[in-house]
Amino acid sequence: MRPSSPQSRNERTWQQRPAPVTSRTIPAERVSRPAPATGGEEFRHAAQSVGIAAMGYYLPPTVQTVGQVVEEGKTISDEAKLRQLGFSTIRVAREDSASQMAIEAVRNLRIRSGFDLDRIDVVVYAGALATSSVMGTDEQESWGSMTDPSPLFRFPGPYMQAELGIPNASVIGLTQLACNSFQAAVRVARALILAEPSVHNVLCVAADRFPARARREIVYNLMSDGACAA
Repeated sequence: MRPSSPQSRNERTWQQRPAPVTSRTIPAERVSRPAPATGGEEFRHAAQSVGIAAMGYYLPPTVQTVGQVVEEGKTISDEAKLRQLGFSTIRVAREDSASQMAIEAVRNLRIRSGFDLDRIDVVVYAGALATSSVMGTDEQESWGSMTDPSPLFRFPGPYMQAELGIPNASVIGLTQLACNSFQAAVRVARALILAEPSVHNVLCVAADRFPARARREIVYNLMSDGACAA
């Protein structure tokens, strides 16, 4: 998901993490499957058998300062308050759809880690905004005036799977959890790896974009567009 002028709090946090990990995208990988044990010991061994193998992100190139966002009327708080909270810039997707950003995040993961996508058994796609996943552009027909519902069935998980060339993986989609969607994806990935012996690697991806005219401040948070993978 991002940088080159003053950076937002979220961007600074991601860039301070050690290379090659610079995002929040994740294949969870089975390290080993221990011999059966009993009680708490079994749970303890199982919990140690799953970890994050690689991470990646994508930030759209357009940067807006807090002052610009305030001038456009897309905040509730004033500039001084938002800067006091640690925000300085946001990233805005002008042309990129959520699906395209998700694909770029996975490509970034592959470049940074060398992880072989052919090893992926399951893809878990999580969107904080349910509509962000199916509304490709700002010009797309709005919900209230829509006559052809076909675009609502263009789900980003299978599309991303096809574009990245991993047709043998199963796909799961998660929404309705806002900022917790990616954490939910990771939790589902871990559960799948522990529960299904045939599942060794799960790719978790999250991507979102706001409508062009939408307010960017939500509960004292200034929201960027972008994607992450792990």
